[in-house]
Amino acid sequence: MYFGRMSGVTVRIPARFQHVINPRILQLRHPRMKIENEGPYACYMNESSIGGNEATLLGIPAQVQVDYPPDPVTSVTCISDNFESMICSWCPAELPSKLTKWILEWRVGSASGDCSGYFNLNQCSCEFCGTPCPSGDTGRFMRYLTYQMNFTVEESELGSVRSSFRVRTMPKIVRPRKVQDLMAETTGSTSMRVAWRHPIHLHPSWFPLVYELSYKADWPDEDLVVMQVGNDTSVQLTGLWPATNYHLSVRCRPLSGQYWSNSTSVRIKTPEDAPSAPPNMLMGSFRTHSCRPERENCRSVTVFWQPIKPKYSSGVLQGYEVTCRRVHDGNFQEVNVDLLSLSETFTGLDVDQHYVIKVVGYNMVGRSPPAIINLPPSNHSELQSQATRGAPISTSAFNHENPVLKPFSCFTTHAILSIPHCFSSLSCVHMFHSMK
Repeated sequence: MYFGRMSGVTVRIPARFQHVINPRILQLRHPRMKIENEGPYACYMNESSIGGNEATLLGIPAQVQVDYPPDPVTSVTCISDNFESMICSWCPAELPSKLTKWILEWRVGSASGDCSGYFNLNQCSCEFCGTPCPSGDTGRFMRYLTYQMNFTVEESELGSVRSSFRVRTMPKIVRPRKVQDLMAETTGSTSMRVAWRHPIHLHPSWFPLVYELSYKADWPDEDLVVMQVGNDTSVQLTGLWPATNYHLSVRCRPLSGQYWSNSTSVRIKTPEDAPSAPPNMLMGSFRTHSCRPERENCRSVTVFWQPIKPKYSSGVLQGYEVTCRRVHDGNFQEVNVDLLSLSETFTGLDVDQHYVIKVVGYNMVGRSPPAIINLPPSNHSELQSQATRGAPISTSAFNHENPVLKPFSCFTTHAILSIPHCFSSLSCVHMFHSMK
């Protein structure tokens, strides 16, 4: 008789791996099996010894599976919850295919104990508590001491391996609880004070912590702001947007540690203020006359604008105020325009006078900076238009994400040809604006 591997053509196993137990039992022992040796094996009788010429299968083929001894525990991660308890875990990146048991025997000072579980069931941690653990584990947590941890990993058919670790319960392994009593109060339309208290049971005099404050305005184009505030438990925020909801969060970690607590959050809205930007001046259309002396007051001008963006309106915008003032004597016309009417026409202007037109938006608190148009006498060759310096401008030709100089507005002067002795002129002025 002999053992053979059933791989299409029977491959005879070398005699050194075959052991006769008794006349009825032949044992196969292969001490250094490899993955490529997996497959079905069977016991054969050489028919040539009894006059035949083919091997005869004796018994039922057995499937031989190659496996390896269990891997030892290679790393242990211990995190202390607020310096009151500790959980140590050691799950491998890949769980073993067979049921593999681990046993942890630990000792700290005069105390000792053990816990156990199975990698395959994802039972790869042990809890150490200052008081009896709810889970029933017997681990005991002690501060500022060193735990000796001895692991045994065993698999019933493939043996066992051992490994050892030392874990010191210092502040660097602590994950604090949340900060307490987070509070935010506005100190103006663009500022607020934020304050909090340290986590419970971790007094800063013997357990120093550092804090991180993050906040974000409820505008799509605003980024999250993250501030490292050291060991301070209050901070003054400035440069905020008026009439804006803010979401604030605070978390902490030990000064010498790496584990952050969960965040404590609060929401607050800043008070309203006057609009911070002028209306967006997109296009100006001007109609002017040069006529006989008795027809001097035949000039008119129409101005157009776009609404102030909600972000810059600093509250609920109620309307616009448009003023046309004659420069030499201060004589002016003033008109209030509702939110839907984004244009206004002034008539009866002198053709030889310089006028300044201002457009402002207003809410319950106050008025915005003005958008200004200079209208020189009709014999001037240029027409100037400008918005307040540094004001945000939104047009189809301006990209806030890539603020480059581009043509801004085109203005046109027309003559009314039905009036005798009038002449016509056309001028287009390219205005340039950039965001600073």
